[in-house]
Amino acid sequence: NFSFLLDNSLYSNIDVRDYCAQKEVCVLSQPLCSPDLSPCDYCLFDEIRINIKMGPPVETYTMLAAAIRKIVEEIIDPTQKDTSDVKCQLLGKSILLELLERAKKCVELNGDYVQDYF
Repeated sequence: NFSFLLDNSLYSNIDVRDYCAQKEVCVLSQPLCSPDLSPCDYCLFDEIRINIKMGPPVETYTMLAAAIRKIVEEIIDPTQKDTSDVKCQLLGKSILLELLERAKKCVELNGDYVQDYF
């Protein structure tokens, strides 16, 4: 029902890979140390930053943590207030489509950094 993106880091755990295989989780891989191919870096962090700026002012780290937690929960849980299943599906599709385009560009550039092209 979902895809799991592994960045092929040295810390990748064999138990996680075994679990994904047993549960038939779609596992996507990316090259080691490639932040420009990481959806968190090119999409999620921007979504959080935009929502923080548009929301009420945050004055403490505790308020910031709570605001970030709420944003992430709204993205991943379509039953949350002001979040529709369609929005979550579209966000997920756009993330995967952009990942595909970034991967193609990375191959085209012989592994060079692709951030400047998006």
